[in-house]
Amino acid sequence: MESADDDQTFYGGSLNIQSIALRDCPELVDPTPIEAGHCRPGVFLIIDDSPCKVTALDFSEDRTDVTIVGCDVVTGHQYTKTVPASSTQFEFTPVRVEYEVADITEGQLTAMTPDGREKMFDVPPTEIGAALKADFDANAAAGGDLFFVITVLYAPRRQGATWLANLFLESYIQKDYQ
Repeated sequence: MESADDDQTFYGGSLNIQSIALRDCPELVDPTPIEAGHCRPGVFLIIDDSPCKVTALDFSEDRTDVTIVGCDVVTGHQYTKTVPASSTQFEFTPVRVEYEVADITEGQLTAMTPDGREKMFDVPPTEIGAALKADFDANAAAGGDLFFVITVLYAPRRQGATWLANLFLESYIQKDYQ
């Protein structure tokens, strides 16, 4: 498991695999409170219930308000929010994890965690999900010389008063066993 580096761009589109309660997601830690006036570009914040990387800040002349501009780490959508500088925002650390695909059946993907545990995901009903399934099936039909590694981005979001962990299938690659 690795923390997503501040200098990396994440945008993978709307490839949401699934959402789970944050407390059920050991890959993510709870977002931490931070005063809006202490935010800086490069910090990851929840803006309008979306996981964003802060790209710009603009303080009012009397420094009582701050306009925060952030880019959603999944969709690339830009959000702008003006809040009192003393208001509480929520900072988080996105996490990227690679998993080896063990099986794909009936819309479920079984993967192995880096420490050898099984983890289940829904195959996203997107182009990348369909391509992964087709490539996986073609490999199995040809005798299975390749293995597949998926990259999942974990990022929190709020839904009302509830914190959720969103899992996004960013990409997959095929590797040769040799």
